[in-house]
Amino acid sequence: MRYLIAVFVLVILGSSLKAQTVDEPEEGSVSFITSQNVYVKFKTTENIAVGDTLFMSQDGKLVPVLTVINLSSISCVCSPILNQTFAVADKIFAKPKKIEKPIEIITPATVAILPPTSGITDSISDEKASQKALKQNISGRAAVSAYSNFSNTPADQSSRMRYTFSMNARNINNSKFSAETYISFAHKNGEWDEIQNNINKGLKIYSLAFKYDFDPNTCLMLGRKINAKISNVGAIDGVQFEKKFKALSFGLFAGTR
Repeated sequence: MRYLIAVFVLVILGSSLKAQTVDEPEEGSVSFITSQNVYVKFKTTENIAVGDTLFMSQDGKLVPVLTVINLSSISCVCSPILNQTFAVADKIFAKPKKIEKPIEIITPATVAILPPTSGITDSISDEKASQKALKQNISGRAAVSAYSNFSNTPADQSSRMRYTFSMNARNINNSKFSAETYISFAHKNGEWDEIQNNINKGLKIYSLAFKYDFDPNTCLMLGRKINAKISNVGAIDGVQFEKKFKALSFGLFAGTR
């Protein structure tokens, strides 16, 4: 025998426990305000997604005031839900989601040292090839919400309906083409005639864009899109080109607002 191998294997006992983590509301602050959007800065937006609702503390209660339409690693681009007035440095809160995290407990085990085989090399090559393969991934969200104000004073009572739809289609039909959209429609009671005369008073298209990936570091985008790297510009209707070099990226865009 060319190799003399002694292999000792212990039984691996593994068990999986599920634990729920519930954190306090994440606190952020208003960093920038435009005529259409409010920008909120957090320490991290890891637990925040497009379409989520952000809150403001009023009389000790969290009141919904903003909807996330785009985000970066530490900042959210939001649209107001009600006719709320915001100021820079206002405190904004994001409710955390309950996340189930598996906790693995594994006892130590000895590892058998074996000479390299062609089978192992082939499996590693197949795994790398599968990682590079383009796979279609489509996700979306539709939501309906109602906001009403009731008062025992002479002030008018009001109610507002809001419908939102977002979708992110990556690598359509396993190709290099992708698409995304985020659309909102809202109206108040007694104002339906104004909506019929001008649909743009209720319909808001924050994102409707197509993307083509030349390679993992180069892409071209066409349509209406908020670029997270230049989110202070707002939504851009036009063409955007982006090239990445490790941690550095640059790009060009041309269009209108």
